[in-house]
This record gives sequence, C-alpha cells and structure tokens, in this order.
Amino acid sequence: MTNSRPLDLTGQQIGKWAVIKQVPRPPGMKTQGRFWLARCTCGTEQVHSAGKLNARRGDRGCAKCRGHLATAGGMTPEYQSWRGMRERCLNPNHASYRHYGGRGIKVCDRWLFSFSNFLEDMGKRKAGHSLDRIDNEGDYEPTNCRWADVKTQMSNTRSFRLTDSQISAILNLLSSGAKQVDIAEALAVARSHIANIATGHSRGKASPKAREIREARNANG
Repeated sequence: MTNSRPLDLTGQQIGKWAVIKQVPRPPGMKTQGRFWLARCTCGTEQVHSAGKLNARRGDRGCAKCRGHLATAGGMTPEYQSWRGMRERCLNPNHASYRHYGGRGIKVCDRWLFSFSNFLEDMGKRKAGHSLDRIDNEGDYEPTNCRWADVKTQMSNTRSFRLTDSQISAILNLLSSGAKQVDIAEALAVARSHIANIATGHSRGKASPKAREIREARNANG
C-alpha cells in the first residue's frame, strides 16, 4: 500500500529558500494545501505553498533579491560584495577559500543569511572601494569591516602569493570583460595583482606563472 502521508519540507533547501516550518494557511489565501515559512538567502522570510516552493527551485530568490540583480554585471556592488564574502568563507572550491574560511575567518551571524542586515550596516559601496576587514585576523562583522579604496587596502593587505587557481580565475574573469575592482572584490586579492595580470593579459607580457597557465589553456583548447 502506498504511503500517502504529506512530505515534510522542514529543513530543506529549495532553490534559494530554506524551509523553516509549516504554518497555517494565511488569511484570504485561496490556494489549498500546506503552507511553509521559508527564508531566502538574503534573509527575507515569506510564506509559500508547497507547490509554489517546488516551482521556485531554480529562481533568483525573493523580489528584494531580484532588485539587487540590477547592474550590467548581474548584481549591485553591495550584493556582489556580500556574496563574495560568503563564498570566500563557506565554499571550499573558491579560489581564495584557503586564505579565509580555510584559516578560520567567519561571517558573523547577523550577516550570514541576511543581505539586508549587511547593507544596513555597511551602506552603499563607493566607486573604487571594496569590502575590507580592519583586522585581517578577525571575522567579517560590522565592527571589523569598512569600504576601503585600493591605497587603504594595500596598507592593510595580508601578504601572500597568488595560487595557480587564483591566477586562472583572474584570467577567466578578465577574458569575460569583468572590471578589475570587481575581480579584486570577488577573489579578495589586492587590486594591484589584478592590474599586473591585466597588463600582461592585454599586452602579452603577463607574469611567468600567468603566462604559463594561459599558454597551457590555449594548448588544451
């Protein structure tokens, strides 16, 4: 006999929505079935029917999130900074993870699942600025972060050599037409590194390692 008990969605991640719990049907809602309170990756909480949640497995999140996907590069500068911060600390496959999450750098609870909180605390990102931690050994949190220009970041940059994966990622992003400041933000490396590789990328005089990686890629392509 087939088990017809309704599926419990509590705790599931459906697209950009984390299902928190089942809730009563909202007043005035004509849709039948079960309803769930879910949290978008930006922190916004909404009630959805089970059918609507399943239909949103591949969407871009809530309306507030879609409002941040408004630039030629696909997202606002502030949203890009928030997403890059989380990727560096949470994604082991990120090119800069070893320098962040890999060495214990974390994102504070207030910002971890809420872009709205991040934007409220940090404000708008000025042109030519990127997210900077005042104490390079500290976490991403309101009291340890600021928008900083290249000069400020250079005086505060933890010294390390670019890895092969970082150089490869930089070359890929340069080839796609990404701006240097956005690449530096996404990979959390000094903009001077991006500029050096960009000069070689456009003039054929990249660093030996960058040139080696590019030549190997061309040979395999």
